[in-house]
Amino acid sequence: MTKTTKIIIGVIVVIIIIGGIWYIATREPKEEEVIKIGAILPLTGKLGYYGDYYSHGLDLAVEEINKKGGINGKKIEIIYEDNQGKTEQAITAYQKLSQIDDIKIYITTLSGVTLALAPLVENNHHILFNLNSAAPTISQAGDYVFRNNIYPPLEIEVLSSFIYQKGYKKVGLLMFNNDAGIEYRDLFSKNYTDKNGEIIISELYEQGATDFRTQLIKIKGKDVDAIIMFAYANEGGLIIKQAREIEITVPFFSFYPSEDSKLLEIGGSAAEGLIYTHCFIESDAVSFKQVLQEKYGTAAGLFYAATAYDTLKILANALDECSEKDTVCIQGVLYEVKEYPGISGTTTINTDGDTEKSVIIKTIKNGQFVPYAP
Repeated sequence: MTKTTKIIIGVIVVIIIIGGIWYIATREPKEEEVIKIGAILPLTGKLGYYGDYYSHGLDLAVEEINKKGGINGKKIEIIYEDNQGKTEQAITAYQKLSQIDDIKIYITTLSGVTLALAPLVENNHHILFNLNSAAPTISQAGDYVFRNNIYPPLEIEVLSSFIYQKGYKKVGLLMFNNDAGIEYRDLFSKNYTDKNGEIIISELYEQGATDFRTQLIKIKGKDVDAIIMFAYANEGGLIIKQAREIEITVPFFSFYPSEDSKLLEIGGSAAEGLIYTHCFIESDAVSFKQVLQEKYGTAAGLFYAATAYDTLKILANALDECSEKDTVCIQGVLYEVKEYPGISGTTTINTDGDTEKSVIIKTIKNGQFVPYAP
Protein backbone atom coordinates (compact mmCIF):
# COMPACT_ATOMS: atom_id res chain seq x y z
CA MET A 1 0.00 0.00 0.00
CA THR A 2 1.49 3.33 -1.06
CA LYS A 3 1.84 6.31 1.22
CA THR A 4 -0.77 8.19 -0.83
CA THR A 5 -3.27 5.33 -0.47
CA LYS A 6 -2.79 5.27 3.31
CA ILE A 7 -3.44 9.01 3.48
CA ILE A 8 -6.63 8.65 1.41
CA ILE A 9 -7.89 5.82 3.64
CA GLY A 10 -7.12 7.86 6.75
CA VAL A 11 -9.02 10.84 5.42
CA ILE A 12 -12.03 8.62 4.63
CA VAL A 13 -11.99 7.17 8.16
CA VAL A 14 -11.85 10.66 9.68
CA ILE A 15 -14.76 11.78 7.49
CA ILE A 16 -16.80 8.75 8.55
CA ILE A 17 -16.11 9.42 12.24
CA ILE A 18 -16.96 13.11 11.95
CA GLY A 19 -20.09 12.28 9.98
CA GLY A 20 -21.20 9.82 12.65
CA ILE A 21 -20.68 12.36 15.41
CA TRP A 22 -22.62 14.98 13.44
CA TYR A 23 -25.49 12.54 12.84
CA ILE A 24 -25.74 11.65 16.52
CA ALA A 25 -25.65 15.31 17.53
CA THR A 26 -28.23 16.54 15.01
CA ARG A 27 -30.71 13.70 14.58
CA GLU A 28 -34.20 13.81 16.08
CA PRO A 29 -34.07 13.09 19.83
CA LYS A 30 -35.31 9.64 20.82
CA GLU A 31 -38.82 9.60 22.22
CA GLU A 32 -38.81 9.73 26.00
CA GLU A 33 -38.97 6.28 27.55
CA VAL A 34 -40.79 7.46 30.69
CA ILE A 35 -44.47 8.29 31.10
CA LYS A 36 -44.73 11.08 33.65
CA ILE A 37 -47.85 11.60 35.75
CA GLY A 38 -48.25 14.54 38.12
CA ALA A 39 -49.57 13.90 41.64
CA ILE A 40 -50.65 17.10 43.43
CA LEU A 41 -51.34 15.97 46.99
CA PRO A 42 -51.25 17.26 50.59
CA LEU A 43 -47.84 15.90 51.55
CA THR A 44 -47.41 18.22 54.55
CA GLY A 45 -49.72 20.13 56.88
CA LYS A 46 -52.75 18.94 58.84
CA LEU A 47 -53.89 16.68 56.00
CA GLY A 48 -50.43 15.37 55.16
CA TYR A 49 -51.37 11.88 56.29
CA TYR A 50 -53.68 11.64 53.26
CA GLY A 51 -50.66 12.30 51.07
CA ASP A 52 -48.94 9.33 52.73
CA TYR A 53 -51.92 7.07 52.11
CA TYR A 54 -52.18 8.01 48.44
CA SER A 55 -48.45 7.96 47.69
CA HIS A 56 -48.23 4.44 49.15
CA GLY A 57 -50.94 3.20 46.81
CA LEU A 58 -49.54 5.02 43.78
CA ASP A 59 -45.98 3.85 44.39
CA LEU A 60 -47.10 0.23 44.76
CA ALA A 61 -48.94 0.43 41.44
CA VAL A 62 -45.94 2.03 39.73
CA GLU A 63 -43.60 -0.62 41.09
CA GLU A 64 -45.89 -3.41 39.91
CA ILE A 65 -46.39 -1.93 36.43
CA ASN A 66 -42.70 -1.18 35.89
CA LYS A 67 -41.62 -4.64 37.03
CA LYS A 68 -43.76 -6.05 34.23
CA GLY A 69 -42.01 -3.86 31.65
CA GLY A 70 -44.03 -0.68 31.98
CA ILE A 71 -46.53 0.38 29.36
CA ASN A 72 -45.54 -0.41 25.79
CA GLY A 73 -41.93 -0.47 26.92
CA LYS A 74 -42.09 2.80 28.85
CA LYS A 75 -41.73 3.09 32.61
CA ILE A 76 -44.19 5.15 34.65
CA GLU A 77 -42.86 7.91 36.89
CA ILE A 78 -44.91 9.89 39.42
CA ILE A 79 -43.81 13.51 39.89
CA TYR A 80 -45.10 14.55 43.33
CA GLU A 81 -45.96 18.12 44.27
CA ASP A 82 -47.18 19.25 47.70
CA ASN A 83 -50.39 21.30 47.71
CA GLN A 84 -50.38 21.50 51.54
CA GLY A 85 -54.17 21.19 51.37
CA LYS A 86 -54.40 24.66 49.76
CA THR A 87 -55.84 25.64 46.40
CA GLU A 88 -53.19 28.30 45.76
CA GLN A 89 -50.39 25.78 46.22
CA ALA A 90 -52.19 23.31 43.98
CA ILE A 91 -52.48 25.84 41.15
CA THR A 92 -48.78 26.72 41.45
CA ALA A 93 -47.88 23.03 41.38
CA TYR A 94 -50.03 22.44 38.31
CA GLN A 95 -48.47 25.35 36.44
CA LYS A 96 -44.99 24.02 37.19
CA LEU A 97 -45.81 20.46 36.16
CA SER A 98 -47.62 21.48 32.98
CA GLN A 99 -45.25 24.22 31.79
CA ILE A 100 -41.87 22.85 32.87
CA ASP A 101 -42.41 19.08 32.99
CA ASP A 102 -44.95 19.03 30.11
CA ILE A 103 -47.22 16.64 32.03
CA LYS A 104 -50.73 16.06 30.75
CA ILE A 105 -52.11 13.56 33.28
CA TYR A 106 -52.73 14.50 36.92
CA ILE A 107 -53.90 12.86 40.13
CA THR A 108 -55.11 14.96 43.05
CA THR A 109 -57.45 15.05 46.05
CA LEU A 110 -59.56 17.49 48.12
CA SER A 111 -62.71 19.07 46.70
CA GLY A 112 -61.49 22.66 46.76
CA VAL A 113 -58.26 21.73 44.99
CA THR A 114 -60.09 19.76 42.31
CA LEU A 115 -62.60 22.52 41.65
CA ALA A 116 -59.77 25.07 41.41
CA LEU A 117 -57.76 22.95 38.97
CA ALA A 118 -60.73 21.88 36.85
CA PRO A 119 -60.97 25.01 34.63
CA LEU A 120 -57.22 24.86 33.97
CA VAL A 121 -57.15 21.22 32.90
CA GLU A 122 -60.30 21.68 30.83
CA ASN A 123 -58.74 24.58 28.95
CA ASN A 124 -55.58 22.55 28.28
CA HIS A 125 -57.38 19.25 27.64
CA HIS A 126 -55.38 17.59 30.41
CA ILE A 127 -56.63 14.60 32.40
CA LEU A 128 -57.38 15.22 36.10
CA PHE A 129 -58.24 12.16 38.20
CA ASN A 130 -59.46 12.98 41.69
CA LEU A 131 -59.10 10.62 44.64
CA ASN A 132 -61.93 10.43 47.18
CA SER A 133 -63.11 14.03 47.16
CA ALA A 134 -66.73 14.51 48.15
CA ALA A 135 -68.14 17.73 46.65
CA PRO A 136 -71.07 16.75 44.40
CA THR A 137 -70.29 19.64 41.99
CA ILE A 138 -67.13 17.81 40.91
CA SER A 139 -69.51 15.76 38.76
CA GLN A 140 -70.03 18.86 36.59
CA ALA A 141 -66.46 20.18 36.80
CA GLY A 142 -65.54 19.24 33.23
CA ASP A 143 -65.20 16.54 30.60
CA TYR A 144 -61.55 15.91 31.49
CA VAL A 145 -62.19 15.65 35.24
CA PHE A 146 -62.68 12.18 36.74
CA ARG A 147 -63.24 11.01 40.31
CA ASN A 148 -62.65 7.65 41.97
CA ASN A 149 -64.86 7.67 45.02
CA ILE A 150 -68.19 6.72 46.45
CA TYR A 151 -70.89 8.61 44.47
CA PRO A 152 -72.10 11.49 46.73
CA PRO A 153 -75.80 11.66 45.72
CA LEU A 154 -76.19 7.92 46.22
CA GLU A 155 -74.28 8.01 49.51
CA ILE A 156 -76.48 10.80 50.85
CA GLU A 157 -79.65 8.99 49.80
CA VAL A 158 -78.56 5.75 51.49
CA LEU A 159 -77.62 7.45 54.77
CA SER A 160 -80.65 9.74 55.00
CA SER A 161 -83.00 6.80 54.29
CA PHE A 162 -81.26 4.67 56.93
CA ILE A 163 -81.47 7.41 59.58
CA TYR A 164 -85.14 8.17 58.88
CA GLN A 165 -86.15 4.50 58.82
CA LYS A 166 -84.44 4.01 62.18
CA GLY A 167 -86.82 6.57 63.65
CA TYR A 168 -84.54 9.59 63.99
CA LYS A 169 -86.84 12.37 62.76
CA LYS A 170 -85.18 15.46 64.29
CA VAL A 171 -81.47 15.76 63.62
CA GLY A 172 -78.62 18.24 63.93
CA LEU A 173 -75.85 18.74 61.39
CA LEU A 174 -72.19 19.54 62.04
CA MET A 175 -70.23 20.03 58.84
CA PHE A 176 -66.78 21.10 57.71
CA ASN A 177 -66.92 24.64 56.25
CA ASN A 178 -65.49 23.78 52.83
CA ASP A 179 -66.90 22.91 49.40
CA ALA A 180 -67.60 19.29 50.31
CA GLY A 181 -69.07 20.00 53.75
CA ILE A 182 -71.42 22.72 52.52
CA GLU A 183 -72.60 20.69 49.54
CA TYR A 184 -73.16 17.61 51.70
CA ARG A 185 -75.10 19.76 54.20
CA ASP A 186 -77.35 21.18 51.50
CA LEU A 187 -77.97 17.88 49.69
CA PHE A 188 -78.53 15.94 52.90
CA SER A 189 -80.92 18.61 54.19
CA LYS A 190 -83.02 18.49 51.03
CA ASN A 191 -82.98 14.70 50.86
CA TYR A 192 -83.90 14.31 54.52
CA THR A 193 -86.65 16.92 54.60
CA ASP A 194 -88.14 15.40 51.42
CA LYS A 195 -88.66 12.30 53.59
CA ASN A 196 -90.45 14.48 56.18
CA GLY A 197 -87.45 14.48 58.49
CA GLU A 198 -86.56 17.73 60.26
CA ILE A 199 -83.19 19.51 60.40
CA ILE A 200 -83.35 21.22 63.79
CA ILE A 201 -79.95 22.92 63.65
CA SER A 202 -76.99 23.12 61.28
CA GLU A 203 -73.50 24.19 62.35
CA LEU A 204 -70.22 24.64 60.45
CA TYR A 205 -66.66 24.45 61.71
CA GLU A 206 -63.44 25.80 60.18
CA GLN A 207 -60.44 23.86 58.94
CA GLY A 208 -57.84 23.43 61.64
CA ALA A 209 -60.34 23.74 64.50
CA THR A 210 -59.61 21.70 67.60
CA ASP A 211 -62.42 22.83 69.91
CA PHE A 212 -65.98 22.04 68.80
CA ARG A 213 -67.71 22.54 72.13
CA THR A 214 -69.45 25.79 71.10
CA GLN A 215 -71.17 24.12 68.16
CA LEU A 216 -71.88 20.95 70.14
CA ILE A 217 -73.45 22.86 73.04
CA LYS A 218 -75.77 24.64 70.58
CA ILE A 219 -76.79 21.31 69.09
CA LYS A 220 -77.29 19.75 72.53
CA GLY A 221 -79.63 22.59 73.46
CA LYS A 222 -81.94 21.74 70.55
CA ASP A 223 -82.78 18.26 71.87
CA VAL A 224 -82.05 16.44 68.60
CA ASP A 225 -82.50 12.68 68.07
CA ALA A 226 -79.16 12.26 66.28
CA ILE A 227 -76.17 14.19 64.96
CA ILE A 228 -74.85 13.89 61.42
CA MET A 229 -71.30 15.11 60.86
CA PHE A 230 -69.11 15.53 57.81
CA ALA A 231 -65.50 15.68 58.98
CA TYR A 232 -62.01 14.52 58.14
CA ALA A 233 -60.80 11.80 60.47
CA ASN A 234 -58.71 13.98 62.80
CA GLU A 235 -61.54 16.48 63.41
CA GLY A 236 -64.14 13.70 63.52
CA GLY A 237 -62.33 11.99 66.38
CA LEU A 238 -62.22 15.22 68.37
CA ILE A 239 -65.89 16.00 67.68
CA ILE A 240 -67.11 12.66 69.00
CA LYS A 241 -64.78 12.74 72.00
CA GLN A 242 -65.80 16.27 72.99
CA ALA A 243 -69.48 15.46 72.46
CA ARG A 244 -69.34 12.61 74.93
CA GLU A 245 -67.36 14.76 77.40
CA ILE A 246 -70.24 17.26 77.52
CA GLU A 247 -72.72 14.39 77.91
CA ILE A 248 -74.21 14.32 74.45
CA THR A 249 -75.56 10.78 74.28
CA VAL A 250 -77.48 10.72 70.99
CA PRO A 251 -76.03 8.59 68.17
CA PHE A 252 -73.61 10.01 65.60
CA PHE A 253 -73.84 9.33 61.89
CA SER A 254 -71.24 10.21 59.29
CA PHE A 255 -69.84 9.57 55.81
CA TYR A 256 -66.94 7.64 54.28
CA PRO A 257 -64.05 9.88 55.60
CA SER A 258 -64.75 8.47 59.07
CA GLU A 259 -63.16 5.14 58.18
CA ASP A 260 -59.62 6.05 59.16
CA SER A 261 -57.41 4.87 62.01
CA LYS A 262 -56.84 8.50 63.04
CA LEU A 263 -60.48 8.80 64.04
CA LEU A 264 -60.04 5.80 66.33
CA GLU A 265 -56.75 7.09 67.74
CA ILE A 266 -58.23 10.47 68.59
CA GLY A 267 -61.81 9.52 69.42
CA GLY A 268 -60.97 6.43 71.43
CA SER A 269 -63.92 4.69 73.05
CA ALA A 270 -66.17 7.65 72.20
CA ALA A 271 -66.05 6.56 68.55
CA GLU A 272 -67.65 3.22 69.38
CA GLY A 273 -71.04 2.87 67.68
CA LEU A 274 -70.52 5.56 65.04
CA ILE A 275 -72.55 4.63 61.95
CA TYR A 276 -71.39 5.79 58.53
CA THR A 277 -71.56 5.09 54.80
CA HIS A 278 -68.85 3.41 52.75
CA CYS A 279 -68.21 1.27 49.68
CA PHE A 280 -65.29 -0.80 50.96
CA ILE A 281 -64.98 -3.96 53.04
CA GLU A 282 -61.52 -4.48 54.52
CA SER A 283 -61.72 -8.27 54.26
CA ASP A 284 -61.78 -7.90 50.47
CA ALA A 285 -58.28 -6.41 50.55
CA VAL A 286 -56.35 -8.70 52.88
CA SER A 287 -53.39 -9.30 50.55
CA PHE A 288 -53.14 -5.60 49.65
CA LYS A 289 -53.19 -4.69 53.34
CA GLN A 290 -50.36 -7.15 53.97
CA VAL A 291 -48.25 -5.62 51.18
CA LEU A 292 -48.76 -2.13 52.63
CA GLN A 293 -47.82 -3.35 56.09
CA GLU A 294 -44.66 -5.10 54.90
CA LYS A 295 -43.45 -2.26 52.68
CA TYR A 296 -44.38 0.81 54.75
CA GLY A 297 -44.78 -0.59 58.25
CA THR A 298 -48.43 0.48 58.32
CA ALA A 299 -51.70 -0.25 56.58
CA ALA A 300 -53.34 2.95 57.83
CA GLY A 301 -55.58 4.58 55.23
CA LEU A 302 -56.13 1.23 53.51
CA PHE A 303 -59.13 2.45 51.49
CA TYR A 304 -57.33 5.60 50.31
CA ALA A 305 -54.21 3.68 49.32
CA ALA A 306 -56.38 1.16 47.49
CA THR A 307 -58.22 3.94 45.64
CA ALA A 308 -54.93 5.47 44.50
CA TYR A 309 -53.63 2.06 43.42
CA ASP A 310 -56.80 1.32 41.45
CA THR A 311 -56.78 4.75 39.82
CA LEU A 312 -53.26 4.35 38.50
CA LYS A 313 -54.05 0.87 37.20
CA ILE A 314 -57.13 2.25 35.40
CA LEU A 315 -54.99 5.01 33.89
CA ALA A 316 -52.36 2.42 32.90
CA ASN A 317 -55.01 0.46 31.00
CA ALA A 318 -55.94 3.62 29.11
CA LEU A 319 -52.27 4.37 28.38
CA ASP A 320 -51.88 0.89 26.99
CA GLU A 321 -54.21 2.04 24.20
CA CYS A 322 -53.26 5.72 23.96
CA SER A 323 -50.12 7.85 23.91
CA GLU A 324 -49.65 9.82 27.12
CA LYS A 325 -49.83 12.96 24.98
CA ASP A 326 -53.17 12.02 23.37
CA THR A 327 -55.50 13.06 26.15
CA VAL A 328 -58.56 12.93 23.88
CA CYS A 329 -57.91 9.22 23.41
CA ILE A 330 -57.29 8.71 27.15
CA GLN A 331 -60.49 10.55 27.98
CA GLY A 332 -62.51 8.35 25.65
CA VAL A 333 -61.08 5.12 27.09
CA LEU A 334 -61.75 6.25 30.68
CA TYR A 335 -65.41 6.87 29.92
CA GLU A 336 -65.63 3.26 28.74
CA VAL A 337 -64.47 1.77 32.07
CA LYS A 338 -67.12 -0.70 33.22
CA GLU A 339 -67.04 -3.09 36.18
CA TYR A 340 -63.30 -2.72 36.78
CA PRO A 341 -62.48 -5.20 39.62
CA GLY A 342 -60.57 -2.81 41.86
CA ILE A 343 -59.33 -3.34 45.40
CA SER A 344 -61.36 -0.29 46.50
CA GLY A 345 -64.50 -1.76 44.96
CA THR A 346 -65.87 -2.66 41.55
CA THR A 347 -65.61 0.50 39.48
CA THR A 348 -67.67 1.88 36.61
CA ILE A 349 -67.10 5.41 35.28
CA ASN A 350 -70.32 7.18 34.31
CA THR A 351 -70.94 10.02 31.86
CA ASP A 352 -70.04 12.62 34.52
CA GLY A 353 -66.62 11.05 35.09
CA ASP A 354 -67.72 9.72 38.48
CA THR A 355 -67.21 6.17 39.66
CA GLU A 356 -70.28 4.27 40.73
CA LYS A 357 -69.77 1.92 43.65
CA SER A 358 -72.26 0.13 45.88
CA VAL A 359 -72.92 2.03 49.11
CA ILE A 360 -73.08 0.10 52.38
CA ILE A 361 -73.70 1.03 56.01
CA LYS A 362 -70.81 0.42 58.39
CA THR A 363 -70.12 1.01 62.07
CA ILE A 364 -67.32 0.98 64.63
CA LYS A 365 -67.56 -2.06 66.87
CA ASN A 366 -64.90 -3.11 69.36
CA GLY A 367 -62.54 -0.59 67.79
CA GLN A 368 -62.97 -2.06 64.28
CA PHE A 369 -64.61 -0.78 61.09
CA VAL A 370 -67.23 -3.40 60.22
CA PRO A 371 -70.43 -3.73 58.17
CA TYR A 372 -73.47 -2.66 60.21
CA ALA A 373 -75.57 -5.48 61.56
CA PRO A 374 -78.75 -4.68 63.55
